[in-house]
Order: sequence, then structure tokens, then C-alpha cells
Amino acid sequence: MVACELEQKDANAFPGVTLFTKRQAPGMKPTAVYLPPKHPTSATKFDVVIWLHGFYVKNHEFLFHSDPARLREQVRDSART
Repeated sequence: MVACELEQKDANAFPGVTLFTKRQAPGMKPTAVYLPPKHPTSATKFDVVIWLHGFYVKNHEFLFHSDPARLREQVRDSART
């Protein structure tokens, strides 16, 4: 089993932390994780939204920059952490 390594890109481009897969092992699909600015770093439980964007997406990073659903914005603006 290979761990999924994540890295932050464009740290100042959007409030909160957005992480993308650093490298992929065979069979691993590109992955992204977003933590809103109010997310407590000491939390052991938190809500998770899993966005299954499709198998044939070529650039998962671009989805966050051109997402018509504005998923990160909705998470950031919600009252949830």
C-alpha cells in the first residue's frame, strides 16, 4: 500500500488550505482536499464532502479554479467547520 502524499499549491490564492496529490502510485487517481479557514486544527472529527468529479477529468487542480458549483466557496461560507 502506498500513502497518498499531498502538497499545498497557491497558498494565498484562496482562503483556507487546499492540498493536491503530490505524486500518484499506479491505480491512484488525482485527489484534492480543502480545509476552510475556520477548521480547527486540533479537531478529531469533522464533516467531509466527497466530490466524485468523474473518471475522465484530466486536471483535477483546474476543477477548483473553474468549478461552476463553487464547492470550496460553499464549504468556506457554511457555518460548518
